Amino acid sequence: MNLFIKQGIRNVHRNIKPTLLNGAGITLVVVVLLLVLSLSEGIEQQMVAQNIRFEMGACTVSFNKKCVSFKRKEEGNRLLDKTLLYLKDSPFVGSYSSRMDLPTNQLYHNDQAESAYIIGLAEADVALIGEMFRMQAGDAQIARTKGIVVSNALAEQLHAAVGDECSIMSQTVDGSVNLDEFVIRGIFQYTSLANKSRIYMDYEEAKQLYNANLPTRIIVNVRELQDAEAVKRGLLAAWGYTGDTRGEVEYKGAKASCYLDHIGMARSLSSINRYSMLAIAFFLLLISFIGVWSMQAENINERYREIGTLCSLGFKTSSVRWVFAYESLYISGLFFMGGLLIVGCVVAYIQSKGGVYLGESASFAFGSTMVNPILTWRHIVIVCILVLVYPLIATLLSLSSIRHKSIVSLLNS
Repeated sequence: MNLFIKQGIRNVHRNIKPTLLNGAGITLVVVVLLLVLSLSEGIEQQMVAQNIRFEMGACTVSFNKKCVSFKRKEEGNRLLDKTLLYLKDSPFVGSYSSRMDLPTNQLYHNDQAESAYIIGLAEADVALIGEMFRMQAGDAQIARTKGIVVSNALAEQLHAAVGDECSIMSQTVDGSVNLDEFVIRGIFQYTSLANKSRIYMDYEEAKQLYNANLPTRIIVNVRELQDAEAVKRGLLAAWGYTGDTRGEVEYKGAKASCYLDHIGMARSLSSINRYSMLAIAFFLLLISFIGVWSMQAENINERYREIGTLCSLGFKTSSVRWVFAYESLYISGLFFMGGLLIVGCVVAYIQSKGGVYLGESASFAFGSTMVNPILTWRHIVIVCILVLVYPLIATLLSLSSIRHKSIVSLLNS
């Protein structure tokens, strides 16, 4: 067995041209398949996991306009107290934070105005802006500073830059209008149409601008994602609700929901993207197998004399197969590592740049204009097995033709 291995390795280094041709094909297969799979994983995580973490939380408590109004302060406070008491005592809850959503606003700068959607973040959540978005300028230091963070789309439309003062006119919860001055502290690159017109500011300042008594939302993060539904049912029980708990449930001016009630579209899109990527991967596998088989067949056809020489020296046909099998495995393993190194460098570079920008239209297909590939060990193992098995099968199939050839015919080929 050691003789076959040594002979196979010697053949690899001796036959440089076929080795490099096969290796180039294997490296290309590794690079393309791993990039397709890593992009698929990145799309999956950014469409589902990021939305859960930043946009909606594992569970969400939403209060309607009447409930957050000072006109119903006593009733709203009772509902908020019940909610916070449950969240503090629940063993499933990891953390929770308040948000303010102001849907109707105008951002003014240099006698120009743009419609905007404001989200007020608690101080502990401000750091998430830098984690979720790539900051093009400035930072996210907006806590109690009369500062705001805007998308690059809004900044470009208003010709605004970091440090510029601007005005925000907002319709309050009671229908009146508030106007206040703010300073742009940071500009982030928007990733989808959903955050193209968004402004982030401090929670307390957004609350004053909206003239609200309660937060419009409470984002709840659970310790284990599978406990999200249990947290929602616990919230409803704490409120005194005894009806059907399926889906988003509204009770006395508040709504309780978990992420499973909202991500149907995201799941559908992610499923479409996942199966589309798998279809692309399957097509690439088919093409690569044909290519590898063709190269292996050509390699063996050119080496009939070598095979005939081995047989004349006493090697059995099965022994020749072992030599070529070890040769194939050695080439596959060697160039798989090279392809993996290339993909690792490419993925690391893309991640350092915050992802691949695909244009605004990509948000309809991927839920984001930025796609960040994520390379997993599962993908590496799958591609490694395929890259080892494909050339080996192609080699063994190509060698089947030597059964019907004599040593003389092999030597004369």
